[in-house]
Amino acid sequence: MFRVDFILGGRRDAGARRLGETNMRILLSALFEIDLAYLRAHLGTPRIYRAGVRYRVEPVGREHWRDVPTVLASGEGDCEDLACWRAAELCVRDGVAAVPAYTWRREPGYRVYHVVVRLPGGGVEDPSARLGMGRGAGGRMSPIPIRGGGE
Repeated sequence: MFRVDFILGGRRDAGARRLGETNMRILLSALFEIDLAYLRAHLGTPRIYRAGVRYRVEPVGREHWRDVPTVLASGEGDCEDLACWRAAELCVRDGVAAVPAYTWRREPGYRVYHVVVRLPGGGVEDPSARLGMGRGAGGRMSPIPIRGGGE
């Protein structure tokens, strides 16, 4: 296993939300590209909904972003892990220009983000909900700008 840790400092000023959303886009784009590369190189990888993996929430304050083989090995992932895998799977296996996207809702003092798959035409698929989270997190939808990837 090769592990990379990004330790990102929090901000409380007027630009905090914009910086946080920029960071989210960059990190989602990176995980999506990693999953695309993996699935292109490993065409026999089981499809996400047949792989036996489940959604599992991470403890507050911990965010481990896992690629496809890491989710397969552990049998679980949270929203960004599952959504990036599913978006990459749709691109590689089905030729669908899907991308990861996030929603958010405001909680007292912070925002809760949830990652889903944006489909062509504006549809949304929530792999976390299908794999054990229950109802989707809802909230505002923001497409993630992906360069290359599913194109």
